Amino acid sequence: MPRSRVLKTATYGHKRPWVPARYRELALYLVGFGLLGTCVVFSVIHFWEYFQAKLAFSAEVARGKPALSAIEKLEDRGRRLLPADAVYVYDEKFPTSGAYDPNWADAGFYNTPRSGTALVHSLERGDVVIYYDKPPPDVLDTLRQWAGLFHEDRDEIIERRRGPMA
Repeated sequence: MPRSRVLKTATYGHKRPWVPARYRELALYLVGFGLLGTCVVFSVIHFWEYFQAKLAFSAEVARGKPALSAIEKLEDRGRRLLPADAVYVYDEKFPTSGAYDPNWADAGFYNTPRSGTALVHSLERGDVVIYYDKPPPDVLDTLRQWAGLFHEDRDEIIERRRGPMA
């Protein structure tokens, strides 16, 4: 009467090995070297991309240095939360700090002015506000695309046509 597989396993105490004994050590070395090689290759690719990005960024910084002379640093007007429905008038046309509304402006592309206090609150949260006047259509399309890219919390761009503050 033929023996069952369970009986063979119970009789010999183990199942048939996945690799014959004389090749087992070689197989383990090959698997280990394969895993190590994969890690090394991914590390090299990661550092290569990192240094390429760093070089590209450095080139952009060098290209933009002349524009730095046109940057205007505004005075910090502090941070203060206004009570709900309070009205606040800023000294500057495009405020970047000071008292702000409890509600902030949602990310998006706006053709109408937004409240200055809501925009300052958005800046306080780390959003980017871009004011525009009458750019060419291709620049306007680029601004709309940028506004569409960033829409998550802490990842927002708000673009607003220049005009009287509400």
